[in-house]
Amino acid sequence: MEFPPENGAIKSMVGFDEYMEIYAVRATYRVKSPANLDPQRTVPNMPWSNSTNASVGASNPIVARIVIQSVEALDNWPLRNGDPKTLKRHLHACKEEALICEAAYNRLKPHYDAAVQRVNEGKLTVQRNVIDCPTLLNIRDEAAAFLAAAKRALQSIGEIFNQFYVPDHQQPLVTNANFKFAITRLETLQPPNPQFLDYLRKVMPIIKRFVDLRNGIEHPHPHDVTVIQDFLITPNGIAAPYWDRGTRVSSGPLIEEMRVFLDFVVVFFEYVFFFGLLDNIATNLPLEMKPVPDPEIDPDCPIHYRLALILA
Repeated sequence: MEFPPENGAIKSMVGFDEYMEIYAVRATYRVKSPANLDPQRTVPNMPWSNSTNASVGASNPIVARIVIQSVEALDNWPLRNGDPKTLKRHLHACKEEALICEAAYNRLKPHYDAAVQRVNEGKLTVQRNVIDCPTLLNIRDEAAAFLAAAKRALQSIGEIFNQFYVPDHQQPLVTNANFKFAITRLETLQPPNPQFLDYLRKVMPIIKRFVDLRNGIEHPHPHDVTVIQDFLITPNGIAAPYWDRGTRVSSGPLIEEMRVFLDFVVVFFEYVFFFGLLDNIATNLPLEMKPVPDPEIDPDCPIHYRLALILA
């Protein structure tokens, strides 16, 4: 196969259930074999299929750190709990949902920046005591799509937790992106993992905020609904877009919190995945999640962690 050279070199290839994804620097290709396309072998000489799946590739931190980095760490290790094929399915789902979030943010952010610049430079049109208030077209649709994908990404991480820590498939397990059940599960383990527990307790408010915002859109009730507000003229000036959910979720700057979540979901995935992997590798070798030194991070595939032997 040949790929457009402008998308950069191939950095990684990962096989999933019914296809392979090939990650160039600036694009992702999805390849299916004849066996996938025609499992009944009804067509002689069935060709392969290749399509561009995404206009981002290995240089995107979501792709590099959720998929490529994780698969490199996962491959070739026997596990006590967790099926590698299923784990790959969930990490791929997390990547896909996080990219939906990123795309919604990227569609809004340039228009938001332009509007803020107009406000700061005093360039809003005023006619007969009427101010031309800036607006972000489709902000409600984009924010709703962002929150829906955010919850699905978090639940994909929850499914990775379940693979590693819930071999009995019984409660408590993470459902509906509710990680309080992960804390309950970890508290019952012997020996406990206090570092992982402390981390989950620390990030629970962030997880709950985005899940509650999404639920207020998907399951609205009178006086309990997520409000997505565009630019707004107030007695104190023009307020930036925000979202809130009444008494359940406090008001917060919408664009800034989108960016916060995009950074958070990658780091959260890494913690859950690597804690689970290290707790479940069936070997007596001493291993650790070792950061890649900043000067060695490849901008074309910015992996941040690798498994490494702990040397005495």
